[in-house]
Amino acid sequence: MSLRILIVEDDALTAAAFAAALNDAGHQVVAIADSARAALANAEEAHADLALVDITLRDGRTGLAAARALHGDQIETVLISGDANLPAKAASVHALGYIPKPADANAVARAVTNLEQRHAWLAHPRRVPVEETER
Repeated sequence: MSLRILIVEDDALTAAAFAAALNDAGHQVVAIADSARAALANAEEAHADLALVDITLRDGRTGLAAARALHGDQIETVLISGDANLPAKAASVHALGYIPKPADANAVARAVTNLEQRHAWLAHPRRVPVEETER
């Protein structure tokens, strides 16, 4: 199985390295967003299973706001940051986990694969049309 992944990272080189490593690990990077606004715009059409979210973004909004909104849209998140309070911040937005920066792209791919193995439901469709939930 592979996960459909949205990367939210404002450093283009880091995002490209993460994408390459995740694709090499058998996952599908469906979108890369460099801001919280772009992440939310891409989330719906990308149909991501998981979003890797840097919590410090240059657009003035934090990755925490994006992670919170993505979680509300039923997209699970993993936070990536060099912030010393990363564990508490991950818990505050109900993230599945966190990866401290600096992060090696291959280590990020391994962490995502391990996460997928521990949470098999991640790769299963969770989005059920409203009319089906009301039956």
